Amino acid sequence: MIFNLVDRLARRGLVRGEPVEIDFPLRQHHIADATGLTPVHVSTVLREFRRGGLITISNRSLTLLDQDGLRRIADMR
Repeated sequence: MIFNLVDRLARRGLVRGEPVEIDFPLRQHHIADATGLTPVHVSTVLREFRRGGLITISNRSLTLLDQDGLRRIADMR
C-alpha cells in the first residue's frame, strides 16, 4: 500500500527528496478503514516499522528511510 501511494504521488510530482518524503495526513484509523485491519494492528505495524528504521511519520509527512527493507517485508507477506 505504501509503495502504491508513493508511485501515484510521484506521477503527480508530490514526492520530495531522498529519502522519499510525502505528505501524509492520514491517521491510523484511516489506514485501518482502508485496509480492513484493526487500528491496534495498524499501530503495532507502524511502531515496528519505526523501530526498525524503515519509516518516520511526523508533521503530517511520511519518510521512507529504508525502501529495500520495506520491499523485503512486503514480499514476505
